Amino acid sequence: MSTPLKTCFAMILLLGGACAEESDDPSPISPASAPFAAGGIAPPPVQPTQSTLPTLVAPPPPPPSTTASSSTLIVENRFASQSVWGVYLSPSNDENWGPEQLGGKLLLPGEDLTLRRIPCNLHYDLKITGAGSSTIAVVEGIPFACGIEKVVTLGR
Repeated sequence: MSTPLKTCFAMILLLGGACAEESDDPSPISPASAPFAAGGIAPPPVQPTQSTLPTLVAPPPPPPSTTASSSTLIVENRFASQSVWGVYLSPSNDENWGPEQLGGKLLLPGEDLTLRRIPCNLHYDLKITGAGSSTIAVVEGIPFACGIEKVVTLGR
């Protein structure tokens, strides 16, 4: 165990204060409220400088997540002259096709449609329609694992 004098001296060095002279309590006294123990004058406040400030470095960004919560589907129209008028995607256990994914536009030959944020770890059915809502293709039971990209190519 240290003596009060040693404790007081250590506190002066570490905390920049002064210790009460006639006390068993070694707690520091603020320089603003009591004269500095050595010379009776409070020391000037220490202004931080560039050399006294710690250098903080931001951590590198985390790597891309390997545990994605969705998947992506790319539908490629590689027909020579046939446009796609409708793309429908639904979970395999759903009896309804859900909304048409082209939003009233045509998928012309050579164009691609990318559907993102498809909930993963499910199987999906895909329906492709042409002019007059005629069915061009139906693909059932497509497995979608998390973080993957599926590509369906039409016309090859």
